[in-house]
Amino acid sequence: MRLAAFLTSLCCLLVATLVHSVAGLVAALVLAALGNATAGPAASSLLRSHVDPSKEGLSYGIVFSGASSGALLAGLALPGIAMPFGWRWAFVATAALAVLATVVAPGGRELQPEAGQRARAPVGVTPIHTLTLAAFFASAAGTGLVSFIIVYAIHSGITEAAAGLLLAALSLAATVGRVALGALGDRQGRDPLRLLTIVLAIGTIGYIPLATGIPELVAIGALLAGGPGWMWPGSLAFVAVRHAPAAPAWAVGVLLSGLFAGAAVGPFVIGQLFASGDQRSAWAICCTCSVIAVVLLIVFMRRHPTPGASMRAATE
Repeated sequence: MRLAAFLTSLCCLLVATLVHSVAGLVAALVLAALGNATAGPAASSLLRSHVDPSKEGLSYGIVFSGASSGALLAGLALPGIAMPFGWRWAFVATAALAVLATVVAPGGRELQPEAGQRARAPVGVTPIHTLTLAAFFASAAGTGLVSFIIVYAIHSGITEAAAGLLLAALSLAATVGRVALGALGDRQGRDPLRLLTIVLAIGTIGYIPLATGIPELVAIGALLAGGPGWMWPGSLAFVAVRHAPAAPAWAVGVLLSGLFAGAAVGPFVIGQLFASGDQRSAWAICCTCSVIAVVLLIVFMRRHPTPGASMRAATE
């Protein structure tokens, strides 16, 4: 966890001080990517070993609210830092937050899992791989939206400051939703995958008004697609760990490989369509990816009930 925070701070400082080209930016972002890849499995292993099972869903919701919280800060940074002081200072501020995370991250022998808790990763195709495919499509849609919503909002007639606040608002909705979704998964005692599938389906509807280009509908669609449509990562990681309780870091690592692959493919495809001026097709592809993710999750629920969910429901 400390390594992840350190790499993030180093990347931000490089961007703020030395980067003057696209190639330099990409090279610096590789450091952040390594940190990001390290953080998820490390935090998941820690949670599985030290968190009360009755609060596990809430814990995963809190951990995976970090990404949407970052987008919230990025949205606020546009009118609050980048416009009055310059965009590089936004990266300086982010580096400072990452340094703070490096200092306060837990550590020590008391956080090491016992030897009996360690296990080798499963071999062959497992239910986790199906969840990974769903994460790929859901992430392609969500990151495609977040990456271009400010550009699209401004193109639709929304001011730059308001566009930044729109990104902040949908990120806040996603952040609160991830935590709430995790808590509900714990309290209901039923399969948390069912609830997150419903929420993701609601978010899918948001791409319809978003594609109209009408400022008011763009705002409504963005809040739907980027709010409910971006609440799923924490609960999905929770479900993945439930299907591989002996190897939580492996399960989340595999799941995040699909999420990050979608986060690479989605913005690339959407960016090509934006460059050609075909914004409606861009949002149609995001909507289609989200629908595919919902279908995959429904199929998964029927074939692989979450371990322990039905038993808790019967007890209640």
